[in-house]
Amino acid sequence: MKLFNRIFIPLFALVFMFTACQKDNIDGGGVITPPDTPEVVETNPLVSRTLPVEEGLDLGCFVITFPFSMVDSSGIEYPINDITDLEDLETNGTFIVDFVYPLDVSFPDGEVSSVSNVEELVELFAECLPDGGWEEGDFPAYLINYDNSCYTLQYPLDLTDTDGETVTVNNEAEFNGAIAEELYFFVFPITLIDEVGEEVVTENNDEIFTALFSCNEFDPGDSIIWDWETGFDYIGCYMIEFPLDVILEDGTTVTVNTHEELCELMLTGSLAGYAFPLTLINVEGEEVIVNNEEEFEEAMEECWTISIGGDGLSALFALLIGSSDLDEPGDACFTISFPVTLDYENQDDIVLNSIEEMIMLLENITDPFFEVVFPITVTLNEDGSEVVLENYEELSELVEECS
Repeated sequence: MKLFNRIFIPLFALVFMFTACQKDNIDGGGVITPPDTPEVVETNPLVSRTLPVEEGLDLGCFVITFPFSMVDSSGIEYPINDITDLEDLETNGTFIVDFVYPLDVSFPDGEVSSVSNVEELVELFAECLPDGGWEEGDFPAYLINYDNSCYTLQYPLDLTDTDGETVTVNNEAEFNGAIAEELYFFVFPITLIDEVGEEVVTENNDEIFTALFSCNEFDPGDSIIWDWETGFDYIGCYMIEFPLDVILEDGTTVTVNTHEELCELMLTGSLAGYAFPLTLINVEGEEVIVNNEEEFEEAMEECWTISIGGDGLSALFALLIGSSDLDEPGDACFTISFPVTLDYENQDDIVLNSIEEMIMLLENITDPFFEVVFPITVTLNEDGSEVVLENYEELSELVEECS
């Protein structure tokens, strides 16, 4: 249990009463100013969200380092040199409302910075990158701006808390104030604005991840399946062997020790490429050493061609491409005679009855290892003739001829 949750329960009950009923009491720096309480002029909501650690007070992606001072509702300052001083405040039941600035904060990479006021502290906290929390489809809200991305958020936008309550924030200051109060999630659609003013509308987690990842100097989206649902432990169908070395956009090589560190680099657009050799783990649990870019591409291609008895995923994509409008409306190569059956070794077969079902499966695929059952009959749109495809090779040739 967080130490400050025990120290300041009476004060936080008061703060909650005001913030739950009056979200508009958040000022430009994220400071809550309760009305009709002259003895408490300003209350910093981040005080309640700190966790005492050996170095100071942890706020997630940075630590407020000892020594520092805190101030109570009467303006009395208390020097804090270590955890013992924090425990003394708890024992005395002191009602702390904020820190005394400036503060020194440290980051996991060893960087140390100075925070001059509550506004800077709130903004720094709002910029903390999430390292999870999106597993159920909700994307934890954090401040996306040109300091940590090639995009910034378009306002106003809606946020929702863990109880499903929605709040509208009209600018960055209101956003920071909300994030300082409690955990919020983005409400889609979210519009991002790039550095030349172009808007990118994201409708779900996949689209916001794709947009944010596009800030990287290399494109991780075309040939690589980055599965945010598995916590970025995989590249394509391969598990990543940590630690791994990556190249940043400034040309330096750094070692990434966890999927959280890799996720942070991806979200901030800092990656320029991988430093080889790269160790991957295939579906059989065997190590695959990738020594250069060519071998990496070959390994990724295997993710599309490995299947039970054939090129299942590649065949499904080929069917979709051939039955879709390639260049102009009405320019599809053929029409599929459904149903199309996918044969799995370890689960029941899946029967697809339409293009829409095929697209939905590909968008939500969790097991790419299957076989498309041939023969498959298609009708050529050019002359109406039927073609019976006996295997993936014949399908691939037909799609190539259409292209």
